[in-house]
Amino acid sequence: MTVDNTFTSTSPLPSSIAPERVIEILHNHVTMIKMNPLVIDLQRCEPHEHAPEAERSLVWYEITDKVSYLPFDLLSGQVKYKACFKDLPMGLQTVIYAPLGLRTQNKWTLEDQDEFQLREDVSMECNMFMAPFVKRTIKASHGPLVDRLIIEAKSPERDLESTVGA
Repeated sequence: MTVDNTFTSTSPLPSSIAPERVIEILHNHVTMIKMNPLVIDLQRCEPHEHAPEAERSLVWYEITDKVSYLPFDLLSGQVKYKACFKDLPMGLQTVIYAPLGLRTQNKWTLEDQDEFQLREDVSMECNMFMAPFVKRTIKASHGPLVDRLIIEAKSPERDLESTVGA
């Protein structure tokens, strides 16, 4: 049985970071992928076989994550999945197609509240027994990803990686 689950995370950004720099990083797909602490490999690829026509023209990657199924890495493995990336004026949208029917849509948006913050809206569709594990894994990996994004945004501007394997 498949369930839908949505959640939102927001992270305040230091005032010393230029919003344009955050957008530049969000639009660099390889950098965004590599900042995820679970990622161990990535390659450009063809669209997922079940991707709708609107997603087929987007940029696609096959990504390999190292995932811990039990605490303390007692049982871990690798998961390969396909993801597409679409730049938005104030952020990034990704759609992930993973094994066992898992599909997530992640929308990263730079918001200007009292201070700038990075908002992530996640919508996931998966087996009801997998949902708690998937949600926990996404939240656990995206916290460090945002920390790395902040470090990258604070560093002197430099050309971000623009090709796979660079």
